[in-house]
Amino acid sequence: MSNICPYTGEHADNFTDEHIIPHALGGSNGYTIRASDKANNDLGTRVDAALINSQLIQALRLKYGIRSRSGEPEWRMRGKLKPSGTDADIIFKSDGTVEQRIRKPVKKYEKDHASLILGPDETEDFLNQFIKGQNKKGRK
Repeated sequence: MSNICPYTGEHADNFTDEHIIPHALGGSNGYTIRASDKANNDLGTRVDAALINSQLIQALRLKYGIRSRSGEPEWRMRGKLKPSGTDADIIFKSDGTVEQRIRKPVKKYEKDHASLILGPDETEDFLNQFIKGQNKKGRK
């Protein structure tokens, strides 16, 4: 076995398995290469994390039910609720439910005017429209 990292082209003493398709995108141990520990960690931090945390990839994972080591897929959006302007996270879960989390304490919260509620049959249409909109904006 070679002691040369395929990413850096340099000799290394410590090697790990680099997953060609990251676990968070449904990858398995069957598709790996040996890479230096340092290069693998750097790629995981800078490249894999940015890819996996992109809204488009999160929406696709949710749509197609791609599990990761951390569990079922979910897609998170951050925004402001109307009409109050309250900061919130909206979390779409794989079972079709939508969770809303207020990010800051508020004095008054009018749930009837600030909720996004999608039924199981509406979630796929919503995700398709979102993906289409992201593609039009040139986002990946």
